[in-house]
Amino acid sequence: MRILTGLIALFLVSLFPAVPVFAQMSFHLDFGQDDTYETEWTMGVDEEVAIDIYVSNVPEPGLQSMGFVLVYDNFGFVSAVVDTFNWNFKTGHHSTPGKTEIYGSCWPPDSALYGNDIMLATVRLRSLGEGVTNLRLLDRDELHGSSYDCFILADGTVLDHEIPVDPVASISVTTAAPCPGDMDGDRDVDGTDLALFGGEYEVCTGDCAGDFSGDERVDAADLPFVTNNLGKTDCL
Repeated sequence: MRILTGLIALFLVSLFPAVPVFAQMSFHLDFGQDDTYETEWTMGVDEEVAIDIYVSNVPEPGLQSMGFVLVYDNFGFVSAVVDTFNWNFKTGHHSTPGKTEIYGSCWPPDSALYGNDIMLATVRLRSLGEGVTNLRLLDRDELHGSSYDCFILADGTVLDHEIPVDPVASISVTTAAPCPGDMDGDRDVDGTDLALFGGEYEVCTGDCAGDFSGDERVDAADLPFVTNNLGKTDCL
């Protein structure tokens, strides 16, 4: 009986081979090109930010092409560059107020890209005023009102339906100012910054993080920049 059951199972497997299951593609943004994925970013009015856009969880045989629309408000477009190392064929971008369209493909077919952390493009934006804006990725269909297959695997499978519906990140634009004394760049002035300043005090000359007065040395003239801002947590 066990032998018969096993033969039946093998027969069914041959008729209905297993279909590989892949995780849905995921998209990530790296603000400021610091090699870190962020879902939130804070910046000042009229400042610029470079945003690297990546895709992960791409199944084999890999993407032959890609395309999307980055949507934002209260920001001005500065520039866009497709990653031509990955996408070396028929690449481009087009921008209208609040939208930047990105597209590209790779050639030859055996250069299709799969796996994680695949860079798509870099978009640079400038903030126009205070507020919070959500960044979204759209299928190019929503921009053109017609069928544009963009995320296509080398075997012809279209993955455009995996472009996320929800915002991929948000940017808060504030009038908060940089805080002299934020030695470690974590947007506050605390004991860590005081200790770092102490390590440079009357020791460092030239290009010093603790030289807030601009006289190319760290001394008593710089100390008030740290002590007067100690405890601040809303720095840029």
